[in-house]
Amino acid sequence: MFREKGEVSVRKKRLWIFFTIAVILSVNMRGASAHLSPYIAVIPQCTLDETLTPGENITVSIYTDYNGSDVWGYEFTLTYNPLVLNGISVTNGDLIVEGTAVFIPKPFDNQLGYLDLTGAFFFFMPPNPAPFTSGPGTLANITFTVVGYGSSEINFGPETRLITYTDDGYGDQDNIIDNTMPGHIQDGFFSNKILGDVNGDRTVDASDLFALSQAYESDPSNSTWNPDCDLNWDGTVDISDLSDLSENYGRSI
Repeated sequence: MFREKGEVSVRKKRLWIFFTIAVILSVNMRGASAHLSPYIAVIPQCTLDETLTPGENITVSIYTDYNGSDVWGYEFTLTYNPLVLNGISVTNGDLIVEGTAVFIPKPFDNQLGYLDLTGAFFFFMPPNPAPFTSGPGTLANITFTVVGYGSSEINFGPETRLITYTDDGYGDQDNIIDNTMPGHIQDGFFSNKILGDVNGDRTVDASDLFALSQAYESDPSNSTWNPDCDLNWDGTVDISDLSDLSENYGRSI
């Protein structure tokens, strides 16, 4: 019994130390990881809005900053958390739209949280030359409906790529951007939880603080990593996340 009380006391002391540090060093360092050019990215990359309730819609764009004049097409797949978001529509953007442009939207699987391979390209018949367009531009626009409270990564699948076409007699499709280029494909993130509500119960309290303390100074390579504690979605649970939690401590919806 004495040992159990001692363990509880140590736990409470640890939480108090963490909370005190967060208040003293209260800063708002919220942000997202930097894009490496050229990139394909979900825009906005990070949507944090506790006012978005089930039944409301959000739209994100799939965008590339590539400014070359040899763009022939694109393809991508997406995954998301179907307990929080359901896909309802995908429309073509402004990059592959002129002349013989062909847009191929695929369906959402809202049980698995998956948008199947969607893309666009310029149709032509060799030996005629392949048509091209210039970037930057929007590949597609994705609309989700909010179906629950929580957070959802909006991640590209390995098939994602920006494509050019080589008129060398072999008709080769070459990738301008693809998943072999770390940092050049940037995923997205959505959350309608109160900032600091780690466990999703719509209240920021000691249970959230304890969860964050358990994941503190971790990243995805650590066994203690908890993505719900990475409040600013920068890939590390650190003082900025603790500060964000402390600012909302005691809030409830």
